[in-house]
Amino acid sequence: MTDPTADHPAGPLTGYRIVDLSRVVMGPFATQILADQGADVIMIEAATGDTNRIMGPGPHPHLSGLALNMLRNKRSICLDLKAETHLAVVRELIGEADAVVATMRPDALTRLGLDYESVRAIAPDVVYCQAQGWPLGSPEENAPAYDDIIQAASGIADLMQRVSGEPTLLPTIAADKVCGLAIAQAVTAALLHRERTGRGQHVEVPMVQAMTAFILAEHGAGAIPEPPTPQGELPAAG
Repeated sequence: MTDPTADHPAGPLTGYRIVDLSRVVMGPFATQILADQGADVIMIEAATGDTNRIMGPGPHPHLSGLALNMLRNKRSICLDLKAETHLAVVRELIGEADAVVATMRPDALTRLGLDYESVRAIAPDVVYCQAQGWPLGSPEENAPAYDDIIQAASGIADLMQRVSGEPTLLPTIAADKVCGLAIAQAVTAALLHRERTGRGQHVEVPMVQAMTAFILAEHGAGAIPEPPTPQGELPAAG
């Protein structure tokens, strides 16, 4: 008898469960990658459904083309996080999870009791990936951080000005997607660390830092060395 699963081998993350506390594109794009690799991703949607469901046309009024991508290979549950009974469900799911991906603002996570310390009390070995626009502990940590804000803050608009003469944003949500890739890689690495050591950890992915690092890979130039090298000069030999 032919094994019907023979042509569809399990992905490398099969057996790992991830609770997805993210919204819009960055977080869902990251967990989409993890789900594609076999992880059991449970997305906590708002009580009225995730906003991606109605962002643009699709085959159903509540299933846009964007949602078809962001929600694929995942399981979803709609919960009102303002209701304690619904929060209890989230905590129960976290207790059975290997990782949590959260992109809510830090103050909202703390208010809901879904910050790292609260989650670690439920699941001591959890991998908790927290991604927001600005670094934790900075004055801006709870400030809004949409894709266009991060594109401007990380230098993309300035790079475009050098080409066209006008500061311009890229015609794609580059910050959301680049940072989503960073989240997926960070979660995978942290799960590997946990596999080897038995210890979970708190992983932070601030968008502005991840995107700035992405830009500076080739645009850091002489500013990378310490002290910086003036433009057009080479450091002395030896």
